[in-house]
Amino acid sequence: TLKGIASDKNGIEKVQISVDNGNTYNDATGTTNWSYTFDSRAIPNGTQVVFLKIYDKYGIQGLYSSLINTDNLAPEMSLELPIDYSITSGNVFFSGNVFDNVDITELYITIRNFDGKPVSRKLQRIDFEHEKIITKTVDISSLEDGIYNIELSALDKAGNATHISRNIQLNKSKALANVNLLYPLNGEHKKGIFNIYGEVESDKKVEKVSLYIDDKFVVDSELTTSGYFRFNITPEMLVTGVHTYRVDTRVEGGSVIKSRTQTVNYSSVGPWVTIDNFTYGDFAVNRPYIKGYAGYSLDEEELLLSRTKGATKEQKEAIAQKKVEKIEISFDNGKTFTEVSKKEKWMHRVENFDLAEGFHFMIVKATMLNGETAIERTIIQIDNTNPTIKLISPSAGGRYNQEMEFSGLSNDEVGLKDVKLTLRKGDKASYEVPSFIQGLYLDWKFWGATLFDIGAGLTFFDDNVKLQFQWGQFTQAQRELFSMTQMRYGGDNVMGVKILANIASIPFSYMFGRDWEWLSATVAVGANFSRFNESGSGKPQILSALIAQVEFPKISFPNMKMFSTFSLYTEVSLWFIPTDVQGGTIDIDNMVPQISEGIRFNVF
Repeated sequence: TLKGIASDKNGIEKVQISVDNGNTYNDATGTTNWSYTFDSRAIPNGTQVVFLKIYDKYGIQGLYSSLINTDNLAPEMSLELPIDYSITSGNVFFSGNVFDNVDITELYITIRNFDGKPVSRKLQRIDFEHEKIITKTVDISSLEDGIYNIELSALDKAGNATHISRNIQLNKSKALANVNLLYPLNGEHKKGIFNIYGEVESDKKVEKVSLYIDDKFVVDSELTTSGYFRFNITPEMLVTGVHTYRVDTRVEGGSVIKSRTQTVNYSSVGPWVTIDNFTYGDFAVNRPYIKGYAGYSLDEEELLLSRTKGATKEQKEAIAQKKVEKIEISFDNGKTFTEVSKKEKWMHRVENFDLAEGFHFMIVKATMLNGETAIERTIIQIDNTNPTIKLISPSAGGRYNQEMEFSGLSNDEVGLKDVKLTLRKGDKASYEVPSFIQGLYLDWKFWGATLFDIGAGLTFFDDNVKLQFQWGQFTQAQRELFSMTQMRYGGDNVMGVKILANIASIPFSYMFGRDWEWLSATVAVGANFSRFNESGSGKPQILSALIAQVEFPKISFPNMKMFSTFSLYTEVSLWFIPTDVQGGTIDIDNMVPQISEGIRFNVF
């Protein structure tokens, strides 16, 4: 509502308002005391001009103007933490960001209990700093255990509001850490060599994990970056029989948390299989190999007896049958198996780019010649999604003096390892390559129309088009090393430009699998234009040629940022030559084919 007072000695006839820069004028209510009500959502957000026309009783008008600032946009807000229905023993950490095109005037949380339990006035509303980045820890340990709704609210100067809520369970008796034993399963039978796997979930830093067998300390281990641990058990550590085991975890501050106790039925004699380079929950990155060994632990008396001269044929045969027949892997909990080896040492390549993201359960089974089997389990994680980064401040094009604050959000569904900030002098455009340029390469070609060419080029459109500039030589003295004929075109300063377009690309991985992703071949056609500074006419000449290239082998190193591709190529060219010399009765060629070889490697 706009309102005001108008006066004139002759009296006020009417008042009109324009909120569209004078294109239309609308009648206000009243004259001397007037008002005009409209819906501000009908005009754009931001600063707008309001025109005011006033008419007296004789039709004389006055024109006035003013400014209003409309803001019908609610603040933008995102909340990464806490996660909905997460459990806390007291502290709740808030992480996110909030933004408004004008300004945030209020940012606060309200806490309500689902069961109607009282919430102290101190915790009913907690104000946050009006910062773009939300990072605050709130202690709610003074409340009773239960489920609480925590709502984060942001209001701007115009009264627009945004609300985000999370349901949080408060459990003050929650342990500082949870230690979970994952493998072997409780009561499982194991033989020879095997691994004990588990996971630790902790809000505090884990200092070490310790294995206890039959309530006796055995060995310490450390957590992997994924939060899992592994203990390798050998016949020297256990005797045949039923054993109990548990894992104790010491967290920062000295507290020790114990896992549940499980049993394992162990025999030092029998078949076994292990996974040696992967722990439960490890990430499979860049098509890694999972490796391990399998074998059969023999009884000492049986082994000595088989080596004596008096051993019977049956005894020797029984020992011979206790060798590995095959090793298989299953990704569907043992429904189907794929054979990976017929030897004690085995490996299997994990095609992480072909597997869905998440956890994958794997069973490794070793089968002996006598039919006995051994099982080992593990879980691998697949994560092919890049983290996301959102830079909140500084904004592009801003001006700063002395200090500059950087803030933003980075997120990943699995977990971030580190975040780095790089400052570089100058405009960011000077560090960028135009989007249509894919890379830079260097080229060396020998034989053909010149003795050699040295060139550099750019690739475009997914590396399917190449534009190259080159310099070469083929002097008369160089020619006489191979032939005593007179040079027709050449010189010590042959400049040229070449353009190529791929017409076929042959990735060997298509035919032979991902193990051959490093190798490919391409076929390209194009044109070459070169200026020869010496010719039979005595004047420099520009000649053109149609060319075709077969690039093979083309070898790629995907983990390298620079110099990641190397290739050899064969080039066939057909040069078009004007008849610039008199041949008399001799037929002078005006189209000359050439063949040459070259080496190319990319810079980036």
